[in-house]
Amino acid sequence: MPEEITIRPDPNKVLIDELSPISDKIVVMSSGAAVNGNAGWGGYALSKCAVNMMVNIYSKELVDTKIYALAPGVIDTDMVAKVISANKDRFSSIS
Repeated sequence: MPEEITIRPDPNKVLIDELSPISDKIVVMSSGAAVNGNAGWGGYALSKCAVNMMVNIYSKELVDTKIYALAPGVIDTDMVAKVISANKDRFSSIS
């Protein structure tokens, strides 16, 4: 049976509510995984889709604050190293 995943955007909303009165720009970390589906990445990809939609909605609600979702590309982390090593044929240019 698939694992159940709960996505909680409310902590992000709390931060945005705290930051918007003191900054006219907020950058939120997204990922290419939000638009590029990969087997085994369901929870991570869904959470980044939720982040992107949160930024979309809150940027319309907080019109005096520019809110950006930044997807920085491949970052050298343990998670990325594990994915690349398990899928060397798919990520040959960065392995």
